[in-house]
Amino acid sequence: EEGVKPDTLVAICIERSLDMIISLLGILKAGGAYVPLDPTYPQARLEYMLKDSSAPFLITQSVLREKTKAYKGISVEVDRRSVIGTNSESNPVSIVQPKNLAYMMYTSGSTGQPKGVMIEHASVQALVAWAGRKFGLQERERVLCSTSICFDLFVFELWSAWTCGGLVQCINNVLELSDDNQLRPTLVNTIPSALKALLNKGYRFIGVNTINLAGEPLSQKLINEIFEKSDVKSVNNLYGPSEDTTYTTHANFISKVGHKPAIGKGIDNTQLYILDNNLAPQPQGLTGELHIGGAGLARGYLSRPDLTAEKFISNPFSSDPTSRVYKTGDLCRYRSDGNLEFL
Repeated sequence: EEGVKPDTLVAICIERSLDMIISLLGILKAGGAYVPLDPTYPQARLEYMLKDSSAPFLITQSVLREKTKAYKGISVEVDRRSVIGTNSESNPVSIVQPKNLAYMMYTSGSTGQPKGVMIEHASVQALVAWAGRKFGLQERERVLCSTSICFDLFVFELWSAWTCGGLVQCINNVLELSDDNQLRPTLVNTIPSALKALLNKGYRFIGVNTINLAGEPLSQKLINEIFEKSDVKSVNNLYGPSEDTTYTTHANFISKVGHKPAIGKGIDNTQLYILDNNLAPQPQGLTGELHIGGAGLARGYLSRPDLTAEKFISNPFSSDPTSRVYKTGDLCRYRSDGNLEFL
């Protein structure tokens, strides 16, 4: 009713709660694309993202007015239910297409100013479809959702469970897990340093079938420690930039390893190229820059056409003029078994 249409950006800044999840669904059901803002972030960063995104709408809470006071667009506070309740309860008819935006997420800014990465519905669908083939219903029965809404692991945590009828166990921080609470997730998706901290405090991951680790390099020592100190059956090492919708490669381990773990092979509908500075393929064992093609690629960066053209280049190995590859800036090489090693 406020005028949200396909590709309309709707910022969301809500404390981690059921209201946050409901609001995400509301944005998507209205046809818009969400722009996640974590209220625990410094105010200067929140103000930067609100200004840079130029999102015409913001969904927030009254307790966060001070955090979002610089916002000039239309603001809706979810805790003002008396106002929201006056709106129509009829089911909206969505005209969203696969090429419309699902979300626009900012990079960390570790290599400069944070950049808004625009992800389309088709790319999220490709990730979810791969998850459906890779992880069984038993694994996705209870998926822990502990990642910040601003980190793209959150996308996997939410939709990998919901698309198979699984339960999303939403908590503030993965370190809240303990053998004393009632949470018994079947799949935990987190970063290696957090997993290490859980092992150090004695958490045994009872009932956890699978652990997915991403966002940081995974060591041989940590993999072996997981199998020594927990009841986990499967560990996945996952790699992927935000520009390729959460995950690009995966390597699976079901027991201890005697070498540095690889980041594996491309997930479904993903192409990987190790290239030199002249975009020539590097043979097995030689180092080059990883270039990614396939269904997960972002549309590009918001309001940064020059950077988009620099990082998302025409695919030199495709006859399709619309085919692109993303230049990751990451150095990798192929091992003799066909797995990718991150350097």
